Amino acid sequence: MNIDYTAVGRKIRDKRKELNITQEQLAEMCEVSPSYIGHIERGSRNLSMNTAVQLCSALEIGLDYLFLDSAEKNSEIMNCIDSALKACPENQKSRFINTVKILAENINRI
Repeated sequence: MNIDYTAVGRKIRDKRKELNITQEQLAEMCEVSPSYIGHIERGSRNLSMNTAVQLCSALEIGLDYLFLDSAEKNSEIMNCIDSALKACPENQKSRFINTVKILAENINRI
């Protein structure tokens, strides 16, 4: 499996900007140099697992967000299902789950 470090860097940059954090601030939080953050954001340097974990912690994101293309979409779907489940009375939760399973198994027929 090849990792698209340019896409990873873009996600880091976008999240950093969303949180209104400078490269210098992020570098300080992760105990790396600001130039290294710049290289990571451009995809010109690979990051270690340790650095990836530090970045995720600082940016309040998961590793899956960085490395899996569908993670954000899946998270939105799971959050929606989780919210719906929380709104269900206890006696209806098993019916809700069974309905979701049936829908998943038959989605191509609908």
